[in-house]
Amino acid sequence: METTKKQKVKGKTLRINEIEDFLLGTNEIRINVITNTVEARPKGRKEPFAPINQADLSYNIMKAGYTRFDSELKAILGSSIIPKYDPFKEYFESLSKWDNSQPDYIQQLSTFVKTDDQKWFEAMFKKMLVRVVAQALGSNQFNKHCFTFVGKQHDGKTSFFDFLVPDKLKPYYKKGYDFHGGRQSKFSLVQNFLINLDELAQFDKKDLNNEFKSTLSESGVKYAPLFSGIEVLFPRRASFVASTNNSEFLTDETGSVRWIIFNVLNINHDNGGKDGYCQIDINNVWAQAYALLKGGFKGELSHDDINQTELINRMFMRVTSEMNLITKHFKSAEKSDPKANFYQCVDISEYFRNKGYGKVHEVQVGKALGSLKWKKEQKYLQQFGTQRKGYYLIEIENQLT
Repeated sequence: METTKKQKVKGKTLRINEIEDFLLGTNEIRINVITNTVEARPKGRKEPFAPINQADLSYNIMKAGYTRFDSELKAILGSSIIPKYDPFKEYFESLSKWDNSQPDYIQQLSTFVKTDDQKWFEAMFKKMLVRVVAQALGSNQFNKHCFTFVGKQHDGKTSFFDFLVPDKLKPYYKKGYDFHGGRQSKFSLVQNFLINLDELAQFDKKDLNNEFKSTLSESGVKYAPLFSGIEVLFPRRASFVASTNNSEFLTDETGSVRWIIFNVLNINHDNGGKDGYCQIDINNVWAQAYALLKGGFKGELSHDDINQTELINRMFMRVTSEMNLITKHFKSAEKSDPKANFYQCVDISEYFRNKGYGKVHEVQVGKALGSLKWKKEQKYLQQFGTQRKGYYLIEIENQLT
C-alpha cells in the first residue's frame, strides 16, 4: 500500500503524518553520517545547519500538543525521507576542479617545509594528502601510516598541521587520542578527518608501539546508527599526523614502517604573514589531491618506499643500553665467515655477565638485536638435537687492528 502524507485510515489522518508535517513543515532536517547526529535549520533559511538533540525535538513536538510519539519520531528520523549528509563528500565534491594545466599546489605548499631530504619529503607529502582524501571518503586506499614531523620546539610543526585542515572541516579535526578510552575513543576514528598526536613525548611508549599500531590497522568501528538498534560497521575516516621534539622516540624492535618521519629543519610560516605558507589556498591543495585520487594516483607506499622508510626510521630509534653493549662487543657477520661464531640470545646474555656487566636479560638482548636488524639464522645444535635460531657474530675485541 502506497504511503503518502495525505494517507488516511478510516477517514483520519495518520498520526505519523501529522508529526512528519509538523517536523518538516518548519525545519530542514538531515542526519550527519560522520557525527551520527541530527542537524536542523529553519526552512527556507540559508544559515548553517546546527546539531539538535532528540530531547529538543521531543520538547517541540510536545509543545505542539502531541504525546506518546516516541515510536513515530524514531521511525521518521530513521527513515529514508530524512536526507543523509556526508560533510567530507560534500566538501571535496564542492571544490574547484583541478587538472594538469593548473599549478602544482601540493608541491608549492611542500616547499615551505624544509627537511634534510627535500625530494623524499615532497614525494611523501603528495602521497599522504591523497591517502587522507581516500580515507575520508571511504576509498580503497587505506591510510595505515602516521605522517610525522621531528624538529625543534616552537618551530611551527603543529601550526602547519592545523593549516592543512580547511575551515569547513575544522569541526572534524581532533588533537590527541586516548589509547585507553575504549569504545568512545574508537568513535574518533569514524567521526574525524584528521587526528593530530601533538607532541609524542606525552604518550607512553607502549601506547605508541602496540596500541597505536593496532589503531592504525582499524578499518572501521561497529555501532548502531542513529535511531537503529542494529550495529553496522562504519568505515574509519580519520588519518593521523604527529610531531615531536624528541629525535629518538621509536622503541618498537619489530619495525616502525607505520611512521613516516621527517627531520624538519625549518618551516616558513612568517607568523601567518603573506610570505609564509598561508599564501597558499588550502582548498586548492585539497582540490588537487582529490583530482589525483580520482585520476588513479596511488597514495600507498611502494615496496621501495617501505624499504626507504625503514632505513630512515632507524635514525629515530631509541638506543638502549643493550644495543650499546652489543655493538660495542660484536658485529654482525655472514654464516660463511670463518671468524664468526653462532650465538643465541642466552649466550650473549651470559657473555656480558662474564664480562662483569651484571644481569643482562636475554629477552632484552633479543629486542636489541631486533632493533639493530641483525640477520637471524638457524643452526643445528648437537647438544639440543635440533635447529636453533641465533646470530652469527664476530667479537670485536678479538679482531686484529
